[in-house]
Amino acid sequence: MGLDMFLDAEIYLSEYMGGKEHLPAAQALCKTVGLPPDGNLGAVTISLTAGYWRKANAIHAWFVNHCQGGTDDCRRVEIEPEQLIELRTACNTVLGLTELDAPVPTETGRIWHKPEGSDEVVTEPIVEDVAHVVDEAIAAQLLPTQGGFFFGGTAYDEDYLEDLKHTIKIIDACLATHEKNPSISFAYHSSW
Repeated sequence: MGLDMFLDAEIYLSEYMGGKEHLPAAQALCKTVGLPPDGNLGAVTISLTAGYWRKANAIHAWFVNHCQGGTDDCRRVEIEPEQLIELRTACNTVLGLTELDAPVPTETGRIWHKPEGSDEVVTEPIVEDVAHVVDEAIAAQLLPTQGGFFFGGTAYDEDYLEDLKHTIKIIDACLATHEKNPSISFAYHSSW
């Protein structure tokens, strides 16, 4: 249970689009799913999941606000490559404001131990390097988190940053594929 998000890539193939070489594949696909191969008029739409997120509520909020007119109803919406570029730009901007190379030492706990040759127990802080968003106000403006029923955390933390990096990888792969074949279209949908 929770927010699941999908970016699908689709291509429509038809013998009438100069794609007669795809006809055997379309007929085989029809046979596989139990449709008569002669009934599809030599056409097939192939759809696959090009990107998947789990509880990346800031990315979901971006799709809802920029592609679904602000209505969060789990419907499927077509996504233009220009919209993917806009989302990637927002992710890159927020990540550019993140000091990933200079993490901040943060005390995350304490450890008790006996130093060698001593009977005394001492405590020392456990310090971890934690990446943080330099300017949460800008992150909240460009890619705000969104609370919801099992939507995940709303802090601008490492998980948030990982969602942005993951999004960039998905978008880069989709755009590279679209550049090779502009007939490929994209659609976003979610469920919870």
